[in-house]
Amino acid sequence: MEQVGWLTPDEFWEQYGESEKLVRDSAGELPCYGVVGWTGPVALGEWDHGSRPPTTVSLFFGAAPSPGILVRTTSQDPQRTALFQRMMVQGPPTDAQDLAARQRAFESEPAEALLIPVDGDRVSFTVWHESDRWWAAGTHAGNGLVLEARGIDPGSLALEEVHDIEPYLTGSRSRIRAARGEN
Repeated sequence: MEQVGWLTPDEFWEQYGESEKLVRDSAGELPCYGVVGWTGPVALGEWDHGSRPPTTVSLFFGAAPSPGILVRTTSQDPQRTALFQRMMVQGPPTDAQDLAARQRAFESEPAEALLIPVDGDRVSFTVWHESDRWWAAGTHAGNGLVLEARGIDPGSLALEEVHDIEPYLTGSRSRIRAARGEN
């Protein structure tokens, strides 16, 4: 499909359907984790389409902006991933010196250790509290977990592997339809 200008709704949803197919095809290659007992809205978060298996997959629980939690699984170092994600909240660095200064500042910030149940195992996470959110990084079953949350107590959290991705695809479609003003 050649893309020039705006897509019609049919073209948009056709293209979005191709993205959903990529998610379905790679679901389970890197495990996704969800919040135990969550009954609120859900959606897909970031999903790596460029690697097989994906290097990062994530699920979102809640209604933006608050309360909510993004649960990211990564095959990369969760501490470095959390550092990068925390730095990007401030916007992209202006140059290499800005990047280095931010990295030093974030690496020197105090953090706390917290045990969060994941699939019934007590997993050690490093938690950073910021003014409007908290972040956590840990490792479970050989994969990194990076959490970003607002309005949720990290001490009350438990995670479990998600095997059915369809509710998250449906939730994402609903959010996009609402944002586009569609029924």
